[in-house]
Amino acid sequence: VTDQRSISDWDLPFELVEPIRQVDEDYWDEYSTTPKAFVSYALAKKLWPTRWGTDSVLRLPASAGVSADDFRQRVRPEPTDMGIMLLPVRSQGLAASRGTTAFEGLFLGFSFFLMASAVMLIALLFRLGAESRATELGLLASVGFCPARLRRLWLSEAALIAIAGAFVGVFAGIAYARLMIHGLSTWWVAATVTPFLKLHATPMSLALGFGIGLMVALLTLAWALRKLSKIPARQLLAGDCTTSAEIAGAAARRWLPPTLVAVAGMLGIFAVKLEGEAQAGAFFGSGALVLGALLMGLRQRLRRGEIAKPQALGLAGLGLAGLAARNARRNPGRTILSVGLAAVASFLIVALSAFRLAPTEQGTGGFELIATSDQPLHFDLNTSQGREELGFGSRENEQFAGTEIYGFRVRAGEDASCLNLYQTAQPQIVGVPSDFSAERQFGWAARTDSAGANDATWELLATDLGADEAGRPVVPMVLDKNTAAYSLHLSGLGARMTVDDAFDQPVTLEVVGMLANSVLQGKLLVGETNFLRMFPSSSGQQLFLIRCKDDGKDDGKDDGKDDGKDDGGSAKLASGDMATVLEGQLEDYGFDAVLTEERLAGFLAVQNTYLSTFQSLGALGLLLGTLGLAVAQLRSVLERRGELALLRCVGFRRARLAQMVLGENTTLLLSGLGIGTFAALVAVLPHYFLQAADTPWGTLLGLLAAVIVAGLLAGWLAVRAAVRVPLLPALRGD
Repeated sequence: VTDQRSISDWDLPFELVEPIRQVDEDYWDEYSTTPKAFVSYALAKKLWPTRWGTDSVLRLPASAGVSADDFRQRVRPEPTDMGIMLLPVRSQGLAASRGTTAFEGLFLGFSFFLMASAVMLIALLFRLGAESRATELGLLASVGFCPARLRRLWLSEAALIAIAGAFVGVFAGIAYARLMIHGLSTWWVAATVTPFLKLHATPMSLALGFGIGLMVALLTLAWALRKLSKIPARQLLAGDCTTSAEIAGAAARRWLPPTLVAVAGMLGIFAVKLEGEAQAGAFFGSGALVLGALLMGLRQRLRRGEIAKPQALGLAGLGLAGLAARNARRNPGRTILSVGLAAVASFLIVALSAFRLAPTEQGTGGFELIATSDQPLHFDLNTSQGREELGFGSRENEQFAGTEIYGFRVRAGEDASCLNLYQTAQPQIVGVPSDFSAERQFGWAARTDSAGANDATWELLATDLGADEAGRPVVPMVLDKNTAAYSLHLSGLGARMTVDDAFDQPVTLEVVGMLANSVLQGKLLVGETNFLRMFPSSSGQQLFLIRCKDDGKDDGKDDGKDDGKDDGGSAKLASGDMATVLEGQLEDYGFDAVLTEERLAGFLAVQNTYLSTFQSLGALGLLLGTLGLAVAQLRSVLERRGELALLRCVGFRRARLAQMVLGENTTLLLSGLGIGTFAALVAVLPHYFLQAADTPWGTLLGLLAAVIVAGLLAGWLAVRAAVRVPLLPALRGD
């Protein structure tokens, strides 16, 4: 209810009697779950008395000066003996508000593509600007300016621009963060399940962002200036910014790309033996190594001039394709930055698809339905006698033939799944019966070595693990790995946490097993014996896992006859029909059954939506890279205006020159996308064939196609500049 944007979207186990009016929708939009009215104590006592009394909560305000210890002294017998629990609601609220998700880290992660693209674009633009002023730099070096002084001079000049840019970026960052908050509350609400996130900006965070942004910009500028300051003054006066050290360094490190590829291959082979996120991370790492090897190999070939040889690419000597290949070596550093902008972003966009998750049989445990009831059921739904006690007829009993239903005792608590952004102090605890036999179905992310076979892990729940430091027995528990890592912040196997039992006494729980992306996310599973020891007053079952063995499937044969007779087996219910029957018969208990795949998909939607957000913002970084590519190409056209004018003089038409310039831009763009996508496929395809990924190929192709179109449009700007160069001034070098 609370995470829905409209009252009509409420998922209730009963039908609303009152009509939903527009005034109700308006109130929900404005105030959500805030009560519509507060009544006096006297009126509430008159309207809602019970035979057990009228008071259920005693509030001790801080202004009254009564502490919990004072209250214990004044009340006899002990409050806990009367079932009174003393709750420090303010401290609990503050602890819960810390949340389970570090949104500042997520924002930085979301923006990584943009920041990486911006850093590369800064380096590219600064280098372009420095190269255009190479003659000025050479003149200053000739008249006595030492390299260190030249670096300080240029960095001081660049720092003024960086300060202005960082100042503007602070306000742009606020707008960007506000847009992200809006997206997480609307477009990507499946990632947060919370449509009421608010922007929180402090002077300290703004100052920190300004300082870090300025520092990154200056470090990038210093790196771009480092090589230029080593070029001899005579070479700078001639306008030449290439260095012989680059070519020598390329020849000396020819062994590095093959080494990276070999390491990537070994990591990929090792990843086959891993599971879950470790496997996806290993494949991602192997793809990243391949990406680095491809970029280094391209960098070395550019510096050795092999790309300039048409026969190396199977191209005609002086055709347009051959000229485009030769022009790629004109500025190797500029070319590799342009290709790298597109390659890195496209690699991350495609490779992140390996982390997308889809519901699996190991996640659902082989069960088709998961159900809960507001009131406990005291009869076993798995037996014919138990169903008869609950009001099911003989025909319905026949329809349940072959169905397995496991019931669990439940201690109500806070939601510890990924759907809850607040920090959980007392999670929901579930008592696992001794006959639970789904151990062969659920997949394990980790379990203790002492467990032996899979079923032994569940058997551990019925034992004790000794005593803790305070002498209390340690209760073994199993939980989902995401619940352990993100909601409860438990380090893994052997980690311990403390909960309160029915008597408000602390109990230590220890992790003996973690399920992998399971439908039981958010629940702490303990043995039923330990559960009853902790909560002896808990009766009945409120959580159910249902396996419909037949699931309404037939053998595909139909004799075409309908004699109206019930042949037993054919009357078995499909999972959807069974949910309807159970909810209808057990409506008074508040019984609600959903498909396990739907429930698990809701949990997995959090991670998948974050990845979609990640990829969308990565696409923005890729578009920023195409902008840098267009700027680099435009600068290249301006530098070559004399050459282009000469080509026109010897017979090249403007359309022909436009094709050549656009071909150069397209070659660099497609090279970057090709390198990045190929390296990403190294990471994605093994994960995909192992059926551990749910790669959205259509979305990826759409993103890459949009980037190609944007890159071609950006390259068209360089084409326009190329064909509009005046002939005679260009020949004179004006």
